[in-house]
Amino acid sequence: MEVPHTASVKPCHRCKATGYLICSSCSGRGSKRCGGCNGRGRKRRRVKRKNGWRTVTRTCGGCHGTGKRRCHRCSGTGRVVCGTCEGTTQVKWFIQLTITCSKGLSDYFIMLCMYSRKNNLGHHIVEKTDLPDELIKDVAGTLGFQDTQPRVLPIAMFPEPEINQASHRLVNEHSKFPNCRILMQRHVIRMVPVTQCDYQHKETTLNYFVYGLDCKVHAPTYPDQCCWGCTIL
Repeated sequence: MEVPHTASVKPCHRCKATGYLICSSCSGRGSKRCGGCNGRGRKRRRVKRKNGWRTVTRTCGGCHGTGKRRCHRCSGTGRVVCGTCEGTTQVKWFIQLTITCSKGLSDYFIMLCMYSRKNNLGHHIVEKTDLPDELIKDVAGTLGFQDTQPRVLPIAMFPEPEINQASHRLVNEHSKFPNCRILMQRHVIRMVPVTQCDYQHKETTLNYFVYGLDCKVHAPTYPDQCCWGCTIL
């Protein structure tokens, strides 16, 4: 994408502001050697006469005896329109910003147990980027799994193995309260989208993160921290 306020118009460097280039097919001559007669202007062929076969020479019909044919690429002018400026003799210069994004999902695993005396909440976050885990907990995501029962079973078939391991661990931890009666247990898995954007600023590779359904931004290494810097939308 074009960085705003960096554009300027300059003479075309490729055609030197002429709008044309020398035709590479004919090297600017406007004509090429006839392929039918190999540039000789005449063609030889064998014909059958009454007294046998004879070799006769005739004028080449392709080049009419000149040995040359008009270049089809430049229509005989010896030059073609410059492809960089498209014949306008000027080009637009600007700074182009290239953004490479890697997008994935962060799974936020929650287990809530309600006891006769208190509630006990445990959680586990599976996140593959450098985004701090505490930012995932408070943003909007999609519900991937939910189970509410007096005693829930550990998850065993979730596509992410770490979720299955965390489920077994949390279920075991919530079973270590012999003096409390469990009223209800709940398994919840929320999936939060996270996009990591890598960019270069003054030959330094930096990144920022867009996460959650409400597209919150985490940019701890943003180069310009002043009030007049760029705003990430």
